[in-house]
Amino acid sequence: LSLSLRNVRVIPKNFTSPPTEKGLCLTPEAYRSDEVIDAARKFDQEGLCGTVDPDLCQILFQPDDGLFEASSIGVLFFGGASVDPRAYSPIASALSDKYGIPVSIPIFHRDLAYHLVCESDRLDLASLAFPQVKRWVLAGHSMGGAAAIKEMASLLKNNRFDKIGGLVPIGSALGQNSICGEVDFSSFDFPAAIVTGSVDEVAKSIIGAESYEKISFPLNGTFNLDILGANHGGFGEYDTSSRKEIFGSTYGNATIPPSLQQELTVAAIVHVASRIALPLPSMKNNTEMCLN
Repeated sequence: LSLSLRNVRVIPKNFTSPPTEKGLCLTPEAYRSDEVIDAARKFDQEGLCGTVDPDLCQILFQPDDGLFEASSIGVLFFGGASVDPRAYSPIASALSDKYGIPVSIPIFHRDLAYHLVCESDRLDLASLAFPQVKRWVLAGHSMGGAAAIKEMASLLKNNRFDKIGGLVPIGSALGQNSICGEVDFSSFDFPAAIVTGSVDEVAKSIIGAESYEKISFPLNGTFNLDILGANHGGFGEYDTSSRKEIFGSTYGNATIPPSLQQELTVAAIVHVASRIALPLPSMKNNTEMCLN
């Protein structure tokens, strides 16, 4: 939810919010079954994701190579805390199917992207699955936004500038990280977007906390998209019914449908991708005339 561990509640051991029917429908067939996702969670729990087939620890959205030229830009999308990763398939599939951008959604034990480490191997796994991708947009919802920020900070610290595309935290409370130290992106020039919802009560409750310390983003490369009428849960497709009791805050009453909220979020990610010093994938043979 934010980068500060002081704001994270104890989550029941086996709790995760399942995807809606739409989330499942837009998930690639190979990842629709609970058994496949549970196996990936177990691989992560046992620290095996770096030793098995990279396809097994992430949901992969491969653009249709009959429609699009190969993309040099990819998106690594981290899901929210205790949210089934398939809940973010609507955003990932839109990026892949409409814009030709390959997407990896990592799968974690207990669906918690925020491990107590400052570096992960998930960008490396995504690169193995999509070797043609040169630069990555790091995106994530809620606590997944914290994971994306942590990943970016790690890339900068380790001088892996050749992998950096951009950064898009979504519905995240962008506070400082007590584990990884202070994060300050203000002197860097990578493109970024901060996506928020005007009625997102989860993020607002964290930002209003006394201990909250905001992160600085690139001064000239960041735009803020505050979606009017968007709440916290509408960025994904998942069952939110049990989350107030567990997390102690309401999601906010949305006045727009989740589909519009997700569509605008996709547009923000594509906008960041378009500002990377690489071309967006082009369509083959003017097929765009045939698409809705």
